[in-house]
Amino acid sequence: MFPYGIAQSKDETVELRISFLDSLGRSLAYHDLDSAFTVTQTALALSLQHDLPSNRAHLLSQLGLLYKKEGDYAQSHVFQDSSRRLYRQLGDSVGMALPIRREADLFRIEGQYPEAQAYFLHALRLLENSQDSLGISGAWVNLGILYTVQQQFDIAQQYYQKALGYIYRNPDTLQLINLYTNIGTTNYYQGNLDSASFYFNKALEFKSNGQFVHKMLPIYGNLAGLKLQMEKFDEAKIEFERGLKLIKRLNLDSSLVGLRYMSNYALVLAQIGEKGKAIAILNSTKTAAELKNLNEILANSLFNLTKLYELEGRPQKALNLLQEYVTVREKVLNEETIEQVSKF
Repeated sequence: MFPYGIAQSKDETVELRISFLDSLGRSLAYHDLDSAFTVTQTALALSLQHDLPSNRAHLLSQLGLLYKKEGDYAQSHVFQDSSRRLYRQLGDSVGMALPIRREADLFRIEGQYPEAQAYFLHALRLLENSQDSLGISGAWVNLGILYTVQQQFDIAQQYYQKALGYIYRNPDTLQLINLYTNIGTTNYYQGNLDSASFYFNKALEFKSNGQFVHKMLPIYGNLAGLKLQMEKFDEAKIEFERGLKLIKRLNLDSSLVGLRYMSNYALVLAQIGEKGKAIAILNSTKTAAELKNLNEILANSLFNLTKLYELEGRPQKALNLLQEYVTVREKVLNEETIEQVSKF
């Protein structure tokens, strides 16, 4: 007997368990990718064991998203395509639009813009036919991002404004946060710094909602970058420090996101004269990057340390680090070459 005397069938119990595992996997994806994979794969196995194809289609797409976060785009394509095919077999056009949008975003990241546009427009047609308002606004945001990365900012803003009007009529907090952030970013690229600041701060209005706290970190980084552009270094430091508090709250100190953020913060400190503190932070990010084999972060830390030690009047230390930087930078370039070759 379940609480309040509500009996549940075996399938309903399994679906509740799958739903819980799915939610847990999405939450873990922000700070523990390995555990997210384990939990989501467990949910997928349950959907196969109990013949729940709709759940299976969704989880295949979720696994594709995890592979994207891991940087394995080829495997992500495979899972999104499998999800799309299964949704099509089920006759679920709204469901099918999700893996299509996600695969379109993979094409965008890979620089295959015509393919990305075709997939996004395909998803948009499916969603418009089913009148899925949140899906439609999400597809418009996707198209806005696609045009932003191609520096076609006016077209991007048109899609964002269409999405904004839709979301105002059909409120969805997560989409609103993402949209405000994207509009702010596009305004930033266009040099409209006041408008950029306005939209970033609109997104921050939701910072008290714990469910979306992870979305605030890039916004603090964007605001800090904006203040740097305006040469308001003290204000940039304040924004970075707000982000640092969030990094500690989310236990992201030694993650790729956290280390990259710390490295950028060190540059701000150097610009406002706090070189000693900047050097200490960069040495810390250097050590963490070495332990985690994060060569991109390591190279960045070494390069910035080289510049700071030069300014400190320690040329030998700067030279030693420069030689180390050259070695690590070659590794980064080799990794990028291997990644590009693996895509063909």
